[in-house]
Amino acid sequence: MSRGLGRGVISQYPPLITASTRPLLRSLLASSGGDFVPAIRRYAGGLNLSVVYGLEATRDDDPAVLKVEQATDLLANEVAGGGLWAVDIFPFRACIVPAA
Repeated sequence: MSRGLGRGVISQYPPLITASTRPLLRSLLASSGGDFVPAIRRYAGGLNLSVVYGLEATRDDDPAVLKVEQATDLLANEVAGGGLWAVDIFPFRACIVPAA
């Protein structure tokens, strides 16, 4: 975490933010129909992919961004929201963690 988000590294992010913001603004201006969600997804997902993995999202339906969305959906809806918890996967945790 400190290598990617440490105090000394964050100062290097403004060029990445600037490079990601220009395509976002172009996409927002081009989407006159009011569907801004794909452009915002590309911006947020693309910026994260750039910081964490060094990948560049080149379009709104970028395969890497779509995979991140699928993983986030799985985590949010199946693991955390679907009633699946670490104690379900690792039953020995029930013996370690006292019941509330």
